[in-house]
Amino acid sequence: MDYLDWNRLISQHFFNEEMAGRDVILYVDSSLLDKLGESYGVGVEDFIEAVVDGPSQAYEKGFSNKALWALGRSRVGGSCRNGYPLYIAYLAFFVFAVDTEGDFSDHAYYPRLNTLLGKYGEKVQPGSFMELDELWFDLQIWSIEIKNEKLGRFTTKPVGSWRHVGLPISQTLLTSEEREKLPIFFIQNGFDPMLLPDYNTLSKTICESPYFKNRTKKLILSDDNEHKHLMVALLVLVQTALVEWDGVAPDIEDSDIQQNGWINSMLRLCIELDNFAMLIKASVRFKSNCEFPDDEFEFIRQRDASLWKSKGSIRNWSKALVGYYQKNTTDATLLCWSEEEVFIDNQLRWRVKLKPSLVRIFISGKYEGLNGWIEINRIEPGIDCLIACHESHAESITSWGMNSCAGFSNLDYEGIPPLWRLYMVKNIRKPHPEIDTLKFPLSYSIRFEGGVKSGKGNSYFRLAPPRICIDGIHGNETVAVNSGKITNHLDNIWLLPENVEVNSPLKIELFDGSTCVMSRILILEEGCMGSRYSSPIRDKYGDITTQQQIFSVSGANVFGVSLKYIPAYKEHPPTYMSHRIIFIGNHPDLYCEWPDENLPDNWDAVWAIAKVKRDRWKAYFVGRDLSQCTLTEINKSWPLWKKWKKVLVNLSIEPPKIQKLYDLWKIYKKGAQKL
Repeated sequence: MDYLDWNRLISQHFFNEEMAGRDVILYVDSSLLDKLGESYGVGVEDFIEAVVDGPSQAYEKGFSNKALWALGRSRVGGSCRNGYPLYIAYLAFFVFAVDTEGDFSDHAYYPRLNTLLGKYGEKVQPGSFMELDELWFDLQIWSIEIKNEKLGRFTTKPVGSWRHVGLPISQTLLTSEEREKLPIFFIQNGFDPMLLPDYNTLSKTICESPYFKNRTKKLILSDDNEHKHLMVALLVLVQTALVEWDGVAPDIEDSDIQQNGWINSMLRLCIELDNFAMLIKASVRFKSNCEFPDDEFEFIRQRDASLWKSKGSIRNWSKALVGYYQKNTTDATLLCWSEEEVFIDNQLRWRVKLKPSLVRIFISGKYEGLNGWIEINRIEPGIDCLIACHESHAESITSWGMNSCAGFSNLDYEGIPPLWRLYMVKNIRKPHPEIDTLKFPLSYSIRFEGGVKSGKGNSYFRLAPPRICIDGIHGNETVAVNSGKITNHLDNIWLLPENVEVNSPLKIELFDGSTCVMSRILILEEGCMGSRYSSPIRDKYGDITTQQQIFSVSGANVFGVSLKYIPAYKEHPPTYMSHRIIFIGNHPDLYCEWPDENLPDNWDAVWAIAKVKRDRWKAYFVGRDLSQCTLTEINKSWPLWKKWKKVLVNLSIEPPKIQKLYDLWKIYKKGAQKL
């Protein structure tokens, strides 16, 4: 293949609709190149040869000059700018050079690059290589400002004084294999996309995890100031992947992950203060990116096999877990705050955990639309919070609070677990020197929370925009939307103005003083019918169809025949009562489980038995005429008699309340018992 073929394959691999709104990391190794070229019968060697030769249209001499030609052509307006940049294969080549094997020192990048270029033994940078930094920055502009993150978001990572070498190295912070194992890493360490960990905790767990390579761990542990920027970029990358994770365990064969496809979430303690009675009420709930099921959760607590129930509430939150072994209590002090608590719903395949911790932080629930105080994983400068800690940390936290916060007081309230203390903290000015959860974030991050998405990536409906959440702020930062400054709503939360532009990119910029330190793209769209939308057409049976029929109806429009010739509509049994309904007729062979089976069209159902909760059903009379629904031919000659009987005898079914229907239902029950 030639250069442009490789450029197209690599571009499509990294930038596509599945990556909309997500970070793109240009990690390129031999296995990826072999995979991309497999269907063409080529691999790594062909890629190297194609890039060294460069685009056939480029008449410039020299490797760097041809790369700059690709940059210039990519900046031409029209289709050239809207299509994939022509220089992406060059950037992939620079990244591939980082891990080139050979007799090189650990930090020798230029000898590796020159080896790929066929200049063996040369240790200096290729001519005009410093000018190629512009390719990286242009790719950031193309992905964010030109394509509006619809194919992914590429950002140059902080590289310190390593600028020319650091840019390609920054793309190798995590290998493809490491990124694939991140969901398993999150599950095993109890990380939650709705409850981000602090960087210190994240660093320790990466170093202790078997899913990261030694090179990654060395970067985390390095004391070299030259490595600090890359270390922070690595942690931001992992944390960003956590934010984008949906909480579902991946289908990867692994001896430590036995329940693939389960939804995982972290429990959060919640506290309500009764200042008059000097009492606290503690409960526990969870938040998830995944949609909550209609059925009630029935969790089994692993510690003692007790039953705890919950269900979905507001803004992706669950209601407080209710323990059914203590008179339906929501008291979270019954749980062990210093050790891990695990709750599992085997039927709905949800697993929620309370992380073990000796220090717990709570912020006002007003940030989430909840009462009281809710648990978070880390502090931000200037916030007010509650801190609950085990008495083993009481002295250290008291000393820190008195010297590093504007206000610090002990809350001697009833309701706190034994051996635990509770403190009120005002305006945190300095981080704790030792406790990880009481340290400030190492860098900024911009997140969009809430809102209703209109598509993939960062597109939302105008009537339901997200909140802008900024982590790592110190109090003097400002936020601008399309260069217009906006005021913050609550501490680190900003709201979009009502008069912002619709159906065009909004550039969200974070300024530290006069310097823009980070930006993101957001699009608000009006709700409207798509251009490809066509009105549904129903056939003579009332079913929606996409094919032209002899008889068809669309709203008030009738096609193909005069109304008087349209056959009478045959009514189907109702299906609006539940997502699962069992229909039975007046003898033991008339049986249908919907939606697993098609609705009956050659017999009339008498009863619709709808599922209303996990193990509860309700009977609805759906017969046409009560006098024609009497039970007939009760014997075992019918093929489906066992299923028919099992439903009426074994299921917990709420009978109809109308007396005549109740009497008929009892007749069916007695008939089933005789079989």
